[in-house]
Amino acid sequence: MGGVSIWIGLIIAFFITHVILHVQLAGYSGYFMGASMLVGVGLLDDLFELSAWTRLVAQAGVVLVTVYLGNAMLVDLGNIWGTGVVHTGNWAVPFTVICMVGVINAFNMLDGATGLAGGVALAALFYFLMFAFDTGRHDLSIAIMLFAAVLTGFLICNIRNPWRRELTFLGDAGSMLLGFTLAWCAIRSSQAPAKAIIPASTLWFLGLPLLETMSIILRRIMHRRSPIRGGRDHLHHLLQAYGWSEKMTVLGEVIIALIFGGIGYFGWYYHVESQILSVGFIVIGFIYLIAVDFAWRWLIQSDEKPKPHEPV
Repeated sequence: MGGVSIWIGLIIAFFITHVILHVQLAGYSGYFMGASMLVGVGLLDDLFELSAWTRLVAQAGVVLVTVYLGNAMLVDLGNIWGTGVVHTGNWAVPFTVICMVGVINAFNMLDGATGLAGGVALAALFYFLMFAFDTGRHDLSIAIMLFAAVLTGFLICNIRNPWRRELTFLGDAGSMLLGFTLAWCAIRSSQAPAKAIIPASTLWFLGLPLLETMSIILRRIMHRRSPIRGGRDHLHHLLQAYGWSEKMTVLGEVIIALIFGGIGYFGWYYHVESQILSVGFIVIGFIYLIAVDFAWRWLIQSDEKPKPHEPV
């Protein structure tokens, strides 16, 4: 019920801020409409285990609602190749749907250890908030602070500690809501009419879940497995297979997310060109894919070798 709890917390937080405190928060109806529908889809998935294709179709429909009601579209990708600003043109809607559905599922796939998806999402929100502050986007700053506050409240009930036996978990409703919210933050921050950041920086903010998802999909295709079915081939599974505890695994991945986000933030702050950030992200992605695939192969081969006390 963690996802439903986060959603209720967001509704209360925005209501108090906008209606009672009279803080102007305009342009969020599309987000709330899409997020409400997505939480419903996630809750159905938690209860009845929807098929992968059913989830994808439902997510695409939710994103379309957000695109048209909230005017949230990726139309400007920046100068990512060094040949001028890339515009999506007539492909803006399908491209936005693909990207947002990708981020939604990236966080859904990341949610495999206690506090992992929430911690990585909080790291990304931190950098989005710094950008919003630096560029004077007060409405976006307030919205991100509300997101972060509600997520922090959830994490208090999600992370294991000596004083709490029963934990609250995200479920599919919560993990998909986190991905949807961060995808929306990326679009809201990087697109007209009030651009704050270059789109290439948002790749780094969401770097760990994006690279992890692409790595899993490519490795499954390489090994002739379905790329959309579940499996125990995620980074947190790998780290735990090498002997890391769950707490160490979560802390390590959150630190990686903070490092990636720092590259995106300081790259923008010091005016690093978009093509350097985008090409650098692709290079890191290939290195990540090769390193993780090698680590899995080495682990499997070492498990197949006879131990000293075993007969050959």
